[in-house]
Amino acid sequence: MAIADIFIDKRPKVGLLTMDASLNETHVESADWTEHPVELGADISDHRTVRRAEVTIDGAVSRIIDPFRVRSLFDGSPTRHLQAWQMLRSMLHSGMLVTVVTSLRTYENMAIHSLSAPRNLEASEVLRFSVVLREVQFANTAAAGDNPVPTFADLVSKDDTGTQSTREAARVKSAKALGLLRVAA
Repeated sequence: MAIADIFIDKRPKVGLLTMDASLNETHVESADWTEHPVELGADISDHRTVRRAEVTIDGAVSRIIDPFRVRSLFDGSPTRHLQAWQMLRSMLHSGMLVTVVTSLRTYENMAIHSLSAPRNLEASEVLRFSVVLREVQFANTAAAGDNPVPTFADLVSKDDTGTQSTREAARVKSAKALGLLRVAA
């Protein structure tokens, strides 16, 4: 162990909450394939979408402070395990997006999907909890003026010469009748 490792806090984190221990982590990443049935033969799969990442952490926060650890948000408080629970609950109810740091990966834009904490007499000094977090994906949008929808006049070529199909000829005739297309004299 290097000297620098003593000063770097490598404990798992959910937002601002640093856990004393991550007892179990489950990381899930998957993809879905579209399936289109064909009259005869197998289903056709022609598109794949990657699903949002999901991580489940079974963690623990103790009331007891470890003097050899880097201090976290609630260190020094005899009710730090209860404060940690309230912080997790507020993240769940507010829909706050958090960064999750685990032993395997760091996740951005995660929101708490579910939260549970079994309680018993032996664990009154420790908060043991399970939290399921899911990635939140955002759609990219553009302003209406950035990518204007082409008009019919934009779609019809100004130089209508050469061979045309019946449908193209009908569009050109309609455009000329509406005054959208001028005939060169």
